[in-house]
Amino acid sequence: DLRYGRLLPQILDEVRAIAERFGIDDINLIKPSIGEATRVLLRRVPWKMLVHSLDITISCDIERLQWDELSKDEQQLIASAKEATYSAYAPYSNFFVGAALRLQDDSVVIGNNQENASYPCGLCAERTALFAANSQYPHLQVTALAIAARNAEGFLKTPITPCGSCRQVMLEVEHRQKAHIKIYLYGENGVYRIASSEELLPLQFTL
Repeated sequence: DLRYGRLLPQILDEVRAIAERFGIDDINLIKPSIGEATRVLLRRVPWKMLVHSLDITISCDIERLQWDELSKDEQQLIASAKEATYSAYAPYSNFFVGAALRLQDDSVVIGNNQENASYPCGLCAERTALFAANSQYPHLQVTALAIAARNAEGFLKTPITPCGSCRQVMLEVEHRQKAHIKIYLYGENGVYRIASSEELLPLQFTL
């Protein structure tokens, strides 16, 4: 719109200043790693979102485990996530992701990525599973979430990690149910076990 057009030079000046301060050659590399809701706001006031502070130290607590170090229940949940990759619809990326949730009553809900020729219409495996669980079993807490992914060469060697939008949704579920979700990120060479999605998105978007 006209207002955005008038502000564009100011926005670009802010981006160039960030690039110069941190030695970034290409201003296209300056992008926020945030959720979908915040990206909508970003289109309105992007110069207020591009913030970097040298006074903040962020750390996360992640356990790296081998398969035989997991309990039988943990192995079964991950196996369900792996199985879910085979019903994913990913003709454009050929990258198949599966997610499996364990609910409070020990039942399991699966999800997988569903792509679309119109890219924004698709959905990640994690959100597919979480939205299914929340719509069908709103009275049951999600206690654990396992994620696995494979490509033409097989399952990934390194644990797969959720995108920013999925992390934001995982946090919303935790806030909604007032309980953490234990997360398992599967890789052939090891599994990451994480106590809460807060570890994956410490600077979360909230209202």
